[in-house]
Amino acid sequence: VSLASLAHPQATVLDLGLDLSSTGFDIATRTGPVEMSASAASVASPIETLVPFLTGPTALSMKGEVGANTITIEQASVQNDVLRAETSGTFNRVDNVIDLGLSADVARGVMPESARGVLGERIAISGRVARSAVGVIDFTGLDIASGPLTATGKATVTDGTINAAVTGALADLSRLSDQVSGAARFAIEAVGPVSAPALTVDLSSDRIESAGHAITGLSLKAAGTADAANPAADISLAGKVGDQSLEGSAKLASDGGRNRITGLNLSLGPNRISGDLDLDSSFKPTG
Repeated sequence: VSLASLAHPQATVLDLGLDLSSTGFDIATRTGPVEMSASAASVASPIETLVPFLTGPTALSMKGEVGANTITIEQASVQNDVLRAETSGTFNRVDNVIDLGLSADVARGVMPESARGVLGERIAISGRVARSAVGVIDFTGLDIASGPLTATGKATVTDGTINAAVTGALADLSRLSDQVSGAARFAIEAVGPVSAPALTVDLSSDRIESAGHAITGLSLKAAGTADAANPAADISLAGKVGDQSLEGSAKLASDGGRNRITGLNLSLGPNRISGDLDLDSSFKPTG
């Protein structure tokens, strides 16, 4: 089948080619093996989050089996200029239970610009996604690797809430700032409404160097709410610079779109700094 274009409210496909075949599909029972391949010169969508992933010609393929109750995907793939992804698993048509293994290789350019600095040219992602008969969605065995960044995690989403945990490491902190060197480990947990879960972040490093000084035994902790409109967190810092103790605390708050650090207290040995800071939309100090 060839179509010059195919339009849908969520996507527009140009120059579509589709080939569907089977060596023994039973029309009466609608069961049997199925193979499909498709190609498109371009795919466009009004969904902004999808746009970066729809670059260049797209090719799809699928091999599977349609059973009386279950569709088995032996292998399915999609590929374009920025994305290569594969999946296999099952879908139960009776109770909508899903169990899929996923793997993908994605170009760094599809990610938000603020995240690209810590990534390599490509991002390797793998894991499993499952949906229960009552609508609980589980992401397990999540693995991410890109340049100096590695992470593993899991998440459960149900009734508009999330329970997620991710641990990982950044092997080169100079990717965040050329004024800093070293490596760090992190652990992130998010629990609560998907739109604004309670968030805890633990960052630690054996040694970080900056401006000719080394911070050892660094521990940075933050606990608050991951609300894009009104982020809030209590932050604490501990470590050592030479033989002097480094300690700090502060609160992040938002009021009418204005982000602020309040109650800032930072001490290094006998030296102390305190005050408040206004932050811009990138959470950098202003003024």
